[in-house]
Amino acid sequence: MKTYTPSPLLVKIAMKINKFDNSLPANKYLVKVEECHQFREILGNTLWSLRKDIEKNRNKLENPFLLEEYYNSFSLILTSFFDELIESIEKQKYAIRKENINNVKQINLKLIEIL
Repeated sequence: MKTYTPSPLLVKIAMKINKFDNSLPANKYLVKVEECHQFREILGNTLWSLRKDIEKNRNKLENPFLLEEYYNSFSLILTSFFDELIESIEKQKYAIRKENINNVKQINLKLIEIL
């Protein structure tokens, strides 16, 4: 069984919401509407508290020399959030693709058996 390490931001959010159930894999956890509102508020407050850091890096964000410099100018909380969001979506896409490939293989095997 493969385990996933959640981002520090998601752990903090889950702990603040007090509804963290670590027995469920991250890809099986469904969020309720009320939790989305709480998540939005916590994320908004966190980003608001980071505005001074963003302001300090304003020049690097507006005129970066390298993509890496631009990426590193953002708060780790913000980049971790989007990294985990993208990774979660990619895992789900991969699982669907893998399932579709397996279904095609099964259909092909059935066709071979029929012939």
